[in-house]
Amino acid sequence: MFVAFDGDGIGRRIELYLLENREEDVQAFSARILAAIGAIGQILESRGGELIFCTGDSVLAKFSPNTKVNNLIEECERIFLERTGNTIASGAASTLREVYLELKLAKGRKTCPP
Repeated sequence: MFVAFDGDGIGRRIELYLLENREEDVQAFSARILAAIGAIGQILESRGGELIFCTGDSVLAKFSPNTKVNNLIEECERIFLERTGNTIASGAASTLREVYLELKLAKGRKTCPP
């Protein structure tokens, strides 16, 4: 079982800060993103996940096949929102290809709701 997370609108917010010459805001936002992603990585590892990557505004972890991850995903999404003010997309699936597709679907649903 793979679980993936990717921050929503992070690049756009950073671009805005850069275009507006808001250096301190870029630094503060970056620190919040790094802290939130680090916390998510620690939570996933503490629940038996193996981190495949945990960098930028993204995390990918592997769990044993029958691991129930719904509550874990919700907890990680809440932490990211609380620490950054931004949402984070997530996906869970049994293969890397499927988790990538789930993540892309989740991001697409946020930008193009039905």
